[in-house]
Amino acid sequence: MSKTKFMVIRLKELIKTAVFAVIGAAVIIALIITLVPKNSDAKYKSGTYTTNVTLGSETAKVSMTFSEQEITDVSFIPTSSTLTAFYPLAQTTADEICAQILSSQTTSIELASDSAVTGEIILDAANECIDRAKR
Repeated sequence: MSKTKFMVIRLKELIKTAVFAVIGAAVIIALIITLVPKNSDAKYKSGTYTTNVTLGSETAKVSMTFSEQEITDVSFIPTSSTLTAFYPLAQTTADEICAQILSSQTTSIELASDSAVTGEIILDAANECIDRAKR
């Protein structure tokens, strides 16, 4: 009769081990499903990204807002009040470029010859924002 009790104890241990193994496997599978990123068709990480721009000794910011599929807002924000005094066409040029980026959803746009330098600086900052949104 002692052999029967001995076998029952071993069987209980075996059942406990099997149950804990199944629970452990379920927890590991749940963690993998939760932590592994889902393969989606998103082009960008949603959010607003800002890059600083230097025009001579003046500074400004280019700010871009993204949804998962598109650019939703582009803006040029002067950080000093003297920017418009030293670069009177900077805001106008920036507004035109921002509108073109927003409508075409790309930074591959034609720049006017009179605003090529300022335009390139703004496009470089926009490309930095796009690169950060794609990471």
